Amino acid sequence: MSDLSDKTVIITGASKGIGRAIVERLAGEKCALALIARSGDLLTERVAFCEKLGTKAMAFVCDVGDQGQVESQFNAAIKWLGGVDCLVNNAGLGYFARFDELAVSQFDEMITTNLRGPFLCAKAVVPKMKEAGDGLIINVASIAGKYGSERGSGYCASKFGLM
Repeated sequence: MSDLSDKTVIITGASKGIGRAIVERLAGEKCALALIARSGDLLTERVAFCEKLGTKAMAFVCDVGDQGQVESQFNAAIKWLGGVDCLVNNAGLGYFARFDELAVSQFDEMITTNLRGPFLCAKAVVPKMKEAGDGLIINVASIAGKYGSERGSGYCASKFGLM
């Protein structure tokens, strides 16, 4: 599936940063987009951007680390899209501090969002993709998953796990 034009795509972390850029690129390809993030206000702006381009888009507020939210919001997104051709697992977050200064809660949040989240999201779409006989899952990782840094041990670990 090298050409995504006219495909149905779910993008996590769609409200800002890399996700925002992915939305802009795929909106230009006339994909039908289900935009997922924790920030509803920013998602609403992204939907308006897509609609100005004539692209079908809808916002779904969801914390990708929460299994219940992923199951309900992905079911709603897939129903709205009429299926799913592609999932872009882009949601992520990072806390940067020396290892001995990183809070356990911060480490847990990174693992939950950056590693558990893509797992849950993939589980939500794979049955529909298998049913359709096709599909594409793109996991957005980071070079930090290959090369550690003094202040990024938890983030690097989460991205290494994703890779």
